[in-house]
Amino acid sequence: MWNRRSQAPRWPSPSAQPHIQPYAPPPPPMRRRGRSRLLIGLIFVAVLAVVMCGVLGSSLRPSWLMLPWFGPTHAPLDALSSDLAAYAKSQGDDMGVVIYDITHNRYYSYNDSTPFLLASSAKVPIMLSYLDLVESQNRRPTTSETQLLTRMITVSDNDAAQALFQARGWNAGQAQYLQKIGVYGYQPNANGWGWATLPPSSTAQLFTMLYQGKVLNEQDRALAMELLGEVDAGQRWGVGQAAPDGASVYMKDGWVTGPDGTWAMNSSGIVETGGETYIISVYTQHQPSYSWTKVQRAADLATQALT
Repeated sequence: MWNRRSQAPRWPSPSAQPHIQPYAPPPPPMRRRGRSRLLIGLIFVAVLAVVMCGVLGSSLRPSWLMLPWFGPTHAPLDALSSDLAAYAKSQGDDMGVVIYDITHNRYYSYNDSTPFLLASSAKVPIMLSYLDLVESQNRRPTTSETQLLTRMITVSDNDAAQALFQARGWNAGQAQYLQKIGVYGYQPNANGWGWATLPPSSTAQLFTMLYQGKVLNEQDRALAMELLGEVDAGQRWGVGQAAPDGASVYMKDGWVTGPDGTWAMNSSGIVETGGETYIISVYTQHQPSYSWTKVQRAADLATQALT
C-alpha cells in the first residue's frame, strides 16, 4: 500500500566481551583478528567509494540513494532496457529518466541530475509544502484549502496553484520546505513556479518519500495520494497512459513553454500493478512544439521493461 514505511536495518547487539585474567596481556591472536577486521573494513570502504563514484557517477546524487542497505542499488538505464537506454541517449541532454523499482529496490537513470523546467509538476511540491504548513499549525486543511488542492492537482488549475504558492511563501517557501526534507537541486525562477527547475532524481525522491510515508502525517498523505490518483483522464499522458490496465497510478504531468520559446514536457508518478510497485519520472526540454511523443515513448519502454 502507498503508506507503507521502509524499515530501518536491525543491528545485532554487541556480543559479551571474553573474560580476561587479571594482569594477563592480550593474546596475539586477538590482535591479529583486530587487524584483519580493520583490513576488511578498509577494503569495504574502498570498494564502496569506487561504486559510489564510478557507478553512480554524479556529484549531485541525492542522499537518499545510499548503498547497500539505506536505499536502492543503482544501475544505468541499460541494465533495465537497452531500447530505453538507446532512446534516451538519442535525445542527449534534452531528456532525463529515472526509474525506481520499489519492489526490487533498484534505481535506474539517465541524465537524472540535470535540472529541467518543472512546469505543472511544480504543483506536487506546492501541495506537499502547503500541507506541511497546515500541519505546523496543528490543524487539518479547511474546505476551501482542500478545494484549491483538488483543483490544482486533478485538473492542473494554475490559479489554485498560484494561491497556494503565495500562501506558502512564494519561492522562498518552496526552497525552505524542500531543503527541510532533504530534497536538493531546486532552483526557483522569479517569473513563476512553472519555470523553476528540479532534477528528475529529486522528483523521484519526492514521490518515494510520499509513498513510503516519510513526509506528512497519515491523513495528509492519504489526501495527497488520493488527489494524485484522481488526475483528470485528459491529463494522464506518459506514466498514466503507459501503465497496465487495472493499475493504480498516482501521478502528475507538466508542460510549459520555456524562456526560449521551446516546450518542456514531463511525466512522473507511482504505479502499483500485479504486486509490483515502481516510480517513473521522464523529463524533456527544448521541444520545438507541444508534443507528448518523446515522454510517452520513454514511459512506454520503461513500463514494458518493468512489467
